[in-house]
Amino acid sequence: MWGGLISGNRDQVYWHGGTGAPRTEETQDSITKDKDAVLTLLKELEEAQKTSKNQTVQDLRDKLNDLRKKLGEEKFKEIIEQLKKDAPNSWLEFMKALFPELFPDDVSTDAESQAGRGGGVGGSGGGGGGRGRYEGGGVDRGGLALGERMGNLPVTAGTHQTNFEPGSYKPGEMPKDLFSGAYQGQAGNCGAISACKAMIAQYGPAGVFKDIKRDSAGNYDVTLKDGKHVRVTQAQYRESAAKAQLWGQDPKLLGFMNLMLAVNNVQAMNQRNDGVSGRSFSEAIDSINDGEWAKETFDRLGYKNLVERVSPSELASGRPGTLDNSTHSVAVMGRSEDRWGTRFRDTRTDPNLIAWGFKRGYA
Repeated sequence: MWGGLISGNRDQVYWHGGTGAPRTEETQDSITKDKDAVLTLLKELEEAQKTSKNQTVQDLRDKLNDLRKKLGEEKFKEIIEQLKKDAPNSWLEFMKALFPELFPDDVSTDAESQAGRGGGVGGSGGGGGGRGRYEGGGVDRGGLALGERMGNLPVTAGTHQTNFEPGSYKPGEMPKDLFSGAYQGQAGNCGAISACKAMIAQYGPAGVFKDIKRDSAGNYDVTLKDGKHVRVTQAQYRESAAKAQLWGQDPKLLGFMNLMLAVNNVQAMNQRNDGVSGRSFSEAIDSINDGEWAKETFDRLGYKNLVERVSPSELASGRPGTLDNSTHSVAVMGRSEDRWGTRFRDTRTDPNLIAWGFKRGYA
């Protein structure tokens, strides 16, 4: 039935069309043509995600959605239920990321059982927040409720989205959905992610940096808004994405946010964040992923003089920014909090929260 599924990484599922004889219990369930069609698209989608072929990923997601509509919800759900049977945890995790609505919260995968890192963690502050791989489902979210689920596309792992094309966003262009397009997938890096999403909400992806150049080897030269240049190698981009563990419905946005986080990590290494040696990129990533305030990422990405402390009520009134307490940090966009890919419209206005907003009149 599984055709030799191999999981080399908990965030990937590699499929191979094996020819071995099926187990006895599998022969009792004939694989229908529709089930084969779904399985084939899932295999192709995983392979496309692995190789960062963004357009192919989008095309396959569209085909999968079209097939789902053609089959109808009841039949599609039956097929997914059949695929769940005897599936290894890595495959359950893959399917749950794609179709969270088809997995009740009380069904736990291996990844969830190991995700006891919700809530605050050490480091400079800002905390870790709950993992949001499945839009916050089944994990400790530090008492924060989820909001409205946004978008209806399959969820993509961001770990291999490392091929951002400079100029692919036009000035003023915004992602289709910034909430569900890319969001936090593990505890610890909420401060960095909230700051990045707030910058995108304020300036659009094309306006976050002054300039981005990429060479033929996939290395980037990024000019920050304060004029500083940061070089990100392709190896650093990939390592950063692998450790960021983003998830979302928009592969291009995932690639851009992975680049933002890579720039942040390079800056942390160069500035010896939290006392790191300045030679180890991995140490620099870990120093951010163990909990920080959003302001630290603003500073490293060239926004030190472009943001200011504001009252939480200003964010609730429509000013983009970030909202921190000692355990979690969220971006506030369009009067709503970004909570693990969901839109929470009742933005908190507690004056004890630490709120940062963009200064007026800066482009």
